[in-house]
Amino acid sequence: DCASFVSSQVRGALADLSGEQVANLVVAYEPIWAIGTGISASPEQAQEVHATMREQLRNTGLDTISLLYGGSVKGDTIAQQVAQQDINGALVGGASLTVEGWQAMLQAIDKT
Repeated sequence: DCASFVSSQVRGALADLSGEQVANLVVAYEPIWAIGTGISASPEQAQEVHATMREQLRNTGLDTISLLYGGSVKGDTIAQQVAQQDINGALVGGASLTVEGWQAMLQAIDKT
């Protein structure tokens, strides 16, 4: 299942890092099926995975790490994504390539 797969990736990525190395670490999650597709996970799907990561980080004393969602973030999805309890921000890809893309995202967040 997705949660256990992501948990194993987080464990592996953090296994050899010292406390000093993770002090300013930011983790971004993007579903593999969202890469380059323009399709974003629902806010609930994204929250589920981020909650799993947050719990794992909490259990290892690393709960201050920021978690970003990065799956095809754009103006019509960003506000709902970053409003989720365990999502601290967004990793923006293609939508950042135009002024209009940035404006749409900023306007969406400004309305929340």
